[in-house]
Amino acid sequence: MFIIYQTENGYFTNWSPWDVCSVSCGGGVQGRLRTCVGPFYGGNDCEGSYSENQTCNLDPCPIDGMFTNWTDWSPCSVSCGGGVVNRSRDCYGPFYGGKSCEGPWDEQKICNDHPCPEDGAWYPWSSWGECSASCGGGEQTRNRSCLGTLHGGDYCVGDHNETRDCNTHHCPGQFCLFHPIFFSMFFYAIIDPSNRT
Repeated sequence: MFIIYQTENGYFTNWSPWDVCSVSCGGGVQGRLRTCVGPFYGGNDCEGSYSENQTCNLDPCPIDGMFTNWTDWSPCSVSCGGGVVNRSRDCYGPFYGGKSCEGPWDEQKICNDHPCPEDGAWYPWSSWGECSASCGGGEQTRNRSCLGTLHGGDYCVGDHNETRDCNTHHCPGQFCLFHPIFFSMFFYAIIDPSNRT
Protein backbone atom coordinates (compact mmCIF):
# COMPACT_ATOMS: atom_id res chain seq x y z
CA MET A 1 0.00 0.00 0.00
CA PHE A 2 1.39 3.29 -1.08
CA ILE A 3 0.58 6.71 0.39
CA ILE A 4 0.73 9.51 -2.13
CA TYR A 5 1.37 12.98 -0.73
CA GLN A 6 0.35 16.07 -2.65
CA THR A 7 3.15 18.49 -3.32
CA GLU A 8 2.84 21.82 -1.55
CA ASN A 9 4.74 24.93 -2.43
CA GLY A 10 6.35 27.04 0.23
CA TYR A 11 4.52 30.12 1.46
CA PHE A 12 5.61 33.21 3.35
CA THR A 13 4.56 34.08 6.83
CA ASN A 14 3.31 37.57 7.56
CA TRP A 15 5.89 40.30 7.72
CA SER A 16 7.37 40.98 11.13
CA PRO A 17 6.90 44.46 12.63
CA TRP A 18 9.29 47.09 11.37
CA ASP A 19 12.56 47.29 13.27
CA VAL A 20 13.40 50.41 15.22
CA CYS A 21 14.70 53.11 12.89
CA SER A 22 18.47 53.30 12.78
CA VAL A 23 18.39 57.01 13.69
CA SER A 24 15.94 59.25 15.48
CA CYS A 25 16.07 62.00 12.84
CA GLY A 26 17.72 63.03 9.64
CA GLY A 27 16.80 59.93 7.64
CA GLY A 28 17.50 56.37 8.67
CA VAL A 29 16.60 52.83 7.67
CA GLN A 30 14.36 50.20 9.22
CA GLY A 31 13.76 46.63 8.10
CA ARG A 32 11.36 43.76 8.55
CA LEU A 33 11.49 40.03 7.84
CA ARG A 34 9.31 37.12 6.86
CA THR A 35 10.01 33.44 6.65
CA CYS A 36 9.10 30.74 4.21
CA VAL A 37 7.02 27.83 5.42
CA GLY A 38 7.71 24.76 3.34
CA PRO A 39 7.86 23.66 0.65
CA PHE A 40 6.55 20.17 1.16
CA TYR A 41 6.72 17.02 -0.88
CA GLY A 42 8.70 18.46 -3.69
CA GLY A 43 6.90 21.74 -3.94
CA ASN A 44 8.52 24.97 -4.99
CA ASP A 45 10.35 27.25 -2.65
CA CYS A 46 8.91 30.64 -1.74
CA GLU A 47 9.35 33.26 -4.39
CA GLY A 48 10.04 36.78 -3.21
CA SER A 49 12.10 38.74 -0.77
CA TYR A 50 12.70 37.51 2.73
CA SER A 51 13.42 41.06 3.96
CA GLU A 52 12.74 44.62 3.01
CA ASN A 53 13.92 48.03 4.13
CA GLN A 54 12.46 51.49 4.10
CA THR A 55 13.64 54.96 5.05
CA CYS A 56 12.41 56.40 8.32
CA ASN A 57 12.56 59.48 10.54
CA LEU A 58 13.20 61.83 7.65
CA ASP A 59 12.65 65.03 9.65
CA PRO A 60 15.81 67.13 10.08
CA CYS A 61 17.59 66.65 13.37
CA PRO A 62 17.51 69.54 15.84
CA ILE A 63 20.69 71.58 15.64
CA ASP A 64 21.70 73.40 18.79
CA GLY A 65 23.00 76.92 18.57
CA MET A 66 26.75 77.37 18.25
CA PHE A 67 28.72 80.38 19.40
CA THR A 68 30.86 82.26 16.92
CA ASN A 69 34.44 83.11 17.85
CA TRP A 70 34.97 85.90 20.33
CA THR A 71 35.61 89.34 18.91
CA ASP A 72 38.90 91.06 19.72
CA TRP A 73 39.07 92.84 23.04
CA SER A 74 37.94 96.46 22.86
CA PRO A 75 40.41 99.26 23.75
CA CYS A 76 40.72 99.86 27.48
CA SER A 77 38.33 102.50 28.75
CA VAL A 78 41.14 104.37 30.55
CA SER A 79 44.91 104.59 30.21
CA CYS A 80 45.59 104.09 33.92
CA GLY A 81 43.86 103.68 37.26
CA GLY A 82 41.80 100.63 36.29
CA GLY A 83 39.42 100.38 33.34
CA VAL A 84 37.60 97.63 31.49
CA VAL A 85 37.82 95.90 28.13
CA ASN A 86 34.94 94.02 26.52
CA ARG A 87 34.46 91.35 23.90
CA SER A 88 31.39 89.58 22.58
CA ARG A 89 30.23 86.70 20.43
CA ASP A 90 27.05 85.75 18.57
CA CYS A 91 24.98 82.59 18.55
CA TYR A 92 24.51 80.80 15.22
CA GLY A 93 21.20 78.96 15.29
CA PRO A 94 19.48 77.05 16.75
CA PHE A 95 17.68 75.14 13.97
CA TYR A 96 14.82 72.61 13.84
CA GLY A 97 13.99 72.91 17.50
CA GLY A 98 17.52 72.76 18.85
CA LYS A 99 18.67 74.46 22.03
CA SER A 100 19.90 78.00 22.13
CA CYS A 101 23.54 78.72 22.94
CA GLU A 102 24.42 78.25 26.59
CA GLY A 103 27.02 80.54 28.08
CA PRO A 104 27.92 84.22 28.23
CA TRP A 105 27.53 86.39 25.15
CA ASP A 106 29.79 89.10 26.56
CA GLU A 107 32.94 89.15 28.64
CA GLN A 108 34.63 91.93 30.55
CA LYS A 109 37.93 92.20 32.38
CA ILE A 110 40.04 94.80 34.18
CA CYS A 111 42.77 96.59 32.24
CA ASN A 112 45.43 99.26 32.85
CA ASP A 113 45.06 98.94 36.60
CA HIS A 114 48.44 100.56 37.30
CA PRO A 115 48.24 103.87 39.22
CA CYS A 116 47.96 107.05 37.18
CA PRO A 117 50.94 109.48 37.29
CA GLU A 118 50.34 112.39 39.63
CA ASP A 119 52.13 115.64 38.89
CA GLY A 120 53.67 117.65 41.68
CA ALA A 121 51.54 120.43 43.17
CA TRP A 122 52.69 123.59 44.88
CA TYR A 123 51.83 124.22 48.48
CA PRO A 124 50.61 127.79 49.10
CA TRP A 125 53.26 130.50 49.38
CA SER A 126 54.58 131.16 52.86
CA SER A 127 54.17 134.60 54.39
CA TRP A 128 56.72 137.20 53.35
CA GLY A 129 59.81 137.13 55.53
CA GLU A 130 61.23 140.13 57.37
CA CYS A 131 62.66 142.90 55.24
CA SER A 132 66.45 142.95 55.21
CA ALA A 133 66.43 146.68 56.02
CA SER A 134 64.08 148.92 57.95
CA CYS A 135 64.51 151.79 55.49
CA GLY A 136 66.45 152.79 52.41
CA GLY A 137 65.41 149.70 50.46
CA GLY A 138 65.69 146.08 51.41
CA GLU A 139 64.45 142.69 50.26
CA GLN A 140 62.10 140.15 51.63
CA THR A 141 61.55 136.58 50.52
CA ARG A 142 58.86 134.00 50.62
CA ASN A 143 58.96 130.36 49.55
CA ARG A 144 56.80 127.40 48.73
CA SER A 145 57.27 123.65 48.58
CA CYS A 146 56.38 121.14 45.90
CA LEU A 147 54.25 118.22 46.94
CA GLY A 148 56.19 115.32 45.44
CA THR A 149 55.21 113.52 42.27
CA LEU A 150 53.77 110.02 42.21
CA HIS A 151 54.08 107.19 39.69
CA GLY A 152 56.17 109.12 37.18
CA GLY A 153 54.29 112.41 37.18
CA ASP A 154 55.93 115.72 36.24
CA TYR A 155 57.64 117.88 38.84
CA CYS A 156 56.25 121.29 39.76
CA VAL A 157 56.98 124.03 37.23
CA GLY A 158 58.06 127.37 38.67
CA ASP A 159 60.29 128.86 41.37
CA HIS A 160 60.58 127.74 44.94
CA ASN A 161 61.47 131.24 46.13
CA GLU A 162 60.25 134.73 45.32
CA THR A 163 61.87 138.07 46.30
CA ARG A 164 60.55 141.61 46.32
CA ASP A 165 61.76 145.05 47.37
CA CYS A 166 60.64 146.42 50.71
CA ASN A 167 61.01 149.51 52.93
CA THR A 168 62.16 151.64 50.02
CA HIS A 169 61.54 154.91 51.87
CA HIS A 170 64.58 157.01 52.86
CA CYS A 171 65.99 156.54 56.26
CA PRO A 172 65.64 159.59 58.63
CA GLY A 173 68.66 162.05 58.28
CA GLN A 174 69.92 160.29 55.21
CA PHE A 175 70.84 162.34 52.11
CA CYS A 176 72.45 161.59 48.85
CA LEU A 177 75.44 163.60 47.57
CA PHE A 178 74.45 162.74 44.09
CA HIS A 179 71.03 164.28 44.42
CA PRO A 180 70.90 167.08 41.77
CA ILE A 181 70.73 169.87 44.38
CA PHE A 182 73.65 168.64 46.49
CA PHE A 183 75.70 167.79 43.43
CA SER A 184 75.31 171.32 41.96
CA MET A 185 76.31 172.96 45.27
CA PHE A 186 79.35 170.74 45.54
CA PHE A 187 80.41 171.38 41.96
CA TYR A 188 79.96 175.18 42.36
CA ALA A 189 82.16 175.22 45.47
CA ILE A 190 84.95 173.53 43.52
CA ILE A 191 84.99 175.88 40.52
CA ASP A 192 84.47 179.14 42.47
CA PRO A 193 87.33 179.50 44.98
CA SER A 194 86.02 182.91 46.07
CA ASN A 195 83.38 181.15 48.02
CA ARG A 196 85.98 179.46 50.14
CA THR A 197 86.74 180.98 53.54
